[in-house]
Amino acid sequence: MTPPDPGDPPVQPEPEPARDEGEHSRSGTSETHYSDASRRTFLAQERTLLAWWRTALGTMGVAVAIGAILPKLTDLPEGPLVALGAGYAALSLCFVLLGGYRHLAGEKALARRSYLGLSRGTVIALSVYMTALVAATAWVMFWGPD
Repeated sequence: MTPPDPGDPPVQPEPEPARDEGEHSRSGTSETHYSDASRRTFLAQERTLLAWWRTALGTMGVAVAIGAILPKLTDLPEGPLVALGAGYAALSLCFVLLGGYRHLAGEKALARRSYLGLSRGTVIALSVYMTALVAATAWVMFWGPD
C-alpha cells in the first residue's frame, strides 16, 4: 500500500464488525471459542475419554466399598463380597481399557473424517455383564448366604 499524497483526504480504517459474545466465544476475550467443527469434535473426543475414566474410578470405588469395607462393617459372609468387589474391579478395568481404545481409534477415525461407533457386541457384552453383576449384588445383599 502506498502512502496517500498530501492533497488526498485521510483514509479511515474500516471498523471491525461487532462480534456476538454468545456461545461461540469466551466472555471477556476476543478469542473465538470453538471456531470450527473439527475442534469441537476433538474436544468432545477428549471429554469422552475423561468420562470413561471417571466411570472407571467410580466403579473402582464401588469395588473397594463392597469387597474391602463392607465385609468389616456387616455380618455378611466375606467370600461373596470379595468376589463381587473383584467383579466390579474387573468392570472398572474394562472401562479404562475400552476408554483408551475408543480414544485412540476415535482419533484415527477423526483424521479420516469418519465416524466410530461403539460396536453392538461391546454394548451387549457390557450390558449383560453389568446386569449379572447388579443381580449378584442384590442377591448377596438381600437373599444371599447366611
